[in-house]
Amino acid sequence: MLSLEAVNSGYGRMQILEDVTLRVDQGEIVSILGPNGAGKTTLLNTIYGIAQILKGRVNFEGSTINGLRPEQVARRGIGYAPQLSSVFPSLTVRENLELGGYIRKDSLEEDMNEMYRLFPEVERRKDNLAKTLSGGERQMLAVARALMARPRLLLLDEPTAGLSPKALSTLLKKVVEIKSKDITILLVEQNARRALEISNRAYVLVGGRIVTEASGEEMLSDEKLEELYFGKHMA
Repeated sequence: MLSLEAVNSGYGRMQILEDVTLRVDQGEIVSILGPNGAGKTTLLNTIYGIAQILKGRVNFEGSTINGLRPEQVARRGIGYAPQLSSVFPSLTVRENLELGGYIRKDSLEEDMNEMYRLFPEVERRKDNLAKTLSGGERQMLAVARALMARPRLLLLDEPTAGLSPKALSTLLKKVVEIKSKDITILLVEQNARRALEISNRAYVLVGGRIVTEASGEEMLSDEKLEELYFGKHMA
């Protein structure tokens, strides 16, 4: 479904990613792991048309999407829930969801009801301003808003950042449920162990380069990988 071929990218004159090659097959959850500053968010920004591609190709469903603007990428079928500025704080929950479906011309009501079913925590606050939501509720709203455009591939940038263990578990269960709806997921996540538990495959990104790829199960059982990239014990 998605592939990066020897991609170098960054912002202006600052190159972040170097010769990144990876793939995401339809129906998978693929995690991108690595230390802070490794370039994980830049990788998602590259796919979504925010970071500049200096060399290489990004392909989605058989077509190159190099140079497309974020709106054009969204129209191709890719959704993005970024870590920062993930919701519009001065708008209500419902208004945030409506904005998520801005590229669509049909009625949003059916999908909005589906988001309320998937995220009952969000439905309870649908008339509240997003700035009044808890951290976990905001993250759920960010994911729900990205889903309103009916993407076939969903990019998630550290959706569990700053969440309590209970909220983290809830959100990751939602990610698995989203996958069951035939939505492929590329997940950037700091909580490596929990991410690997739900991932089909994972890549480790260090210093802007992919250093290893394995199945989630293989990576969980690789003690050397834990020591090398995540310290003595993974989170």
